[in-house]
Amino acid sequence: MKILDRYILFSFLKTFFSVFVILMLIFVLQAIWQFISDFAGKDIELLVIAKFLFYYLPYQVPLLLPLTVLVASIMTFGNFAENYEFAAMKSAGISLQRAMRSLILFIVIFGFATFYFSNTVIPWAEFKAINLKNNIAKVKPAMAIVEGVFTEVGNYNIKVNKKSGENNQFLEDVIIHQKLKGRPGNYTVIKSEEGELASEENSNFLKLILHNGHYYNEIYPNTVEKRRTLPFVKSSFKEHIINIDLSEINKVDLGDESVSHPYKMLNISELVSQIDTASADLNRAQDRYQNLIIQRNGFSSVNNRTPIKKKIKKDTSKKENTPNKNQDNNSSSQNKPEDSAKLSDFAHKAILTKSKSIQSILNENRQKDNNQNNSNKNTNKTDPQYKDLSSVYDMEEIVFEFPDRESGQIFSRAISTVNSILPQIKNQQNSYKNRFIVLNKTETHLHNKYALGVACVVLFFVGAPLGAIIRKGGIGLPLVFAIVIFLIYHFLGIFAQNSAETGKISPFLGSWISTFVFLPVGIYFTYRATTDQGFVNIDFISVPIRKLLIKLKLDKYKTRE
Repeated sequence: MKILDRYILFSFLKTFFSVFVILMLIFVLQAIWQFISDFAGKDIELLVIAKFLFYYLPYQVPLLLPLTVLVASIMTFGNFAENYEFAAMKSAGISLQRAMRSLILFIVIFGFATFYFSNTVIPWAEFKAINLKNNIAKVKPAMAIVEGVFTEVGNYNIKVNKKSGENNQFLEDVIIHQKLKGRPGNYTVIKSEEGELASEENSNFLKLILHNGHYYNEIYPNTVEKRRTLPFVKSSFKEHIINIDLSEINKVDLGDESVSHPYKMLNISELVSQIDTASADLNRAQDRYQNLIIQRNGFSSVNNRTPIKKKIKKDTSKKENTPNKNQDNNSSSQNKPEDSAKLSDFAHKAILTKSKSIQSILNENRQKDNNQNNSNKNTNKTDPQYKDLSSVYDMEEIVFEFPDRESGQIFSRAISTVNSILPQIKNQQNSYKNRFIVLNKTETHLHNKYALGVACVVLFFVGAPLGAIIRKGGIGLPLVFAIVIFLIYHFLGIFAQNSAETGKISPFLGSWISTFVFLPVGIYFTYRATTDQGFVNIDFISVPIRKLLIKLKLDKYKTRE
């Protein structure tokens, strides 16, 4: 490695590690502020808190590394340009690409290292951090009863208005809600004017002495008739002692690692297997539910029914009635369009109206059918004829072959069936939607592992030429440019990933869109810095304006003369 390459590389590394440490401290403070409520009042050792922060820091690497690369590259090349070091390099015949050669090699190796880190270290740290956080959450504060809010201690929720005494053992205006197993809700309430904490140190029992209070308890009878009377028990007391068992609370194992996550704790091979399994399970579940709905409503028996041939029965005993039958058949066939229109109108009315209007329509059709049946009995007493419907597969045509009353019953039953099954389908649809979102998150998490290393390389090619263009070093203007660019990169990635989770765009595009957007930006900045140009060429705007101002100034001077 030549002296120039070593000098540029070491300059970049010093800036890189300085920025990384500063940003890491900022994120550590942010993590302490975020989780301070989980640690407060639980008598947790500092070693456990430090271990949790150590496990939590790799989770911030996808934010830290791209931002660090961007800031360090802008500051390093900005210092070179500000101190005219680039001018000296160019006078010696060294171009910007030649000066960036060692850093390009380093940043490519760094991209592969970042990919390895995201595939191995981050899943391990996520596993440790999530399990430790879950175990810390189980540690309940035994003596940390806060004023004005309910504090959960064992099977009791305790609220006090004021605490006093040397050790805050005296309580005023105490309200206690007792939790019962198998019966959610606040059915047992204890209120007292004063109270005292009298437990001993290192004891597994918390002794609470209450003075001058009342005890309320709602009884839950076994029969429904007694429940309607809402029985309860009320009593008053001068002194009431409650012993709260803290043995289970104090037995929390902070080393327990039984909690899992569908995608955060997995590497690439495990994520691929998880995606394949989840996709197959979701498809099978949808197919099963679809078949269940079809079988429950008889769709499969209608669509797959076997043709049944039925001959038309003819009356041969009375030949003189044959013309009348033909006439009746002809008239019925002529009236079929009218009947179809009538039934279609009935179906439309039945769907648009509620149960009362449906019942009135059915009553009208029933009355018409009765009158028609009575007239048919008086005029024609021959055997009924049957039409062969074995080759008809149109449901509408089959339904319209029935009389008005029976077709109305068919439509009303269909409406009730649809109304009863729609809520079930909506609930199942929400369940499938949640599983689909988890599947998209898993696939997005898979692509993020690849995109992180590539993003570091792309942002380097954005920051290094940008520093050479602005010709400013330090933490002033370079930091402003870096923050603005990174915010655009970060929020673009967040919006894309949120859209990918809901299925609006593919998970691949949701993970890579911010990198794809900044790739042409890096190429453009590299070209502008190589050719010693600024951001954009604004001479076509500034030059005419400058000429116009000069001309106006000269005209004004001539006018004065």
